[in-house]
Amino acid sequence: MLEINIKTLGHESIVWACAYNEDNNYDYSHLKQLPIQGMILDKYKAEMDKPKYSSWVFVPLNKKGEPIKSKVVDLYSRHYANTYEECVEIYNGLIQTRIDRLNEIIKECETHKII
Repeated sequence: MLEINIKTLGHESIVWACAYNEDNNYDYSHLKQLPIQGMILDKYKAEMDKPKYSSWVFVPLNKKGEPIKSKVVDLYSRHYANTYEECVEIYNGLIQTRIDRLNEIIKECETHKII
């Protein structure tokens, strides 16, 4: 996977982002973001009006390539890539990691059966 180190990104960098994180307490995805193109912004430089814990945020782009300010998320809540294809690879890897973990849980549960 060619995940970008977010420390190398600058203000107004255009990247692809995705997220996938499950929680065992729910029957649905706790955090799921299909690959989407967006921009890295320093909210203070960009005068973003949505407060965040960090000044760096990810803002998805609309079809015209303009930031969708209502969709701002914390920079650390996503995984980043330079291309759509690389982002798909990262996204699928996150899902595979989850599948592997669930298979481990299933194997462990099998050992708990009384035979």
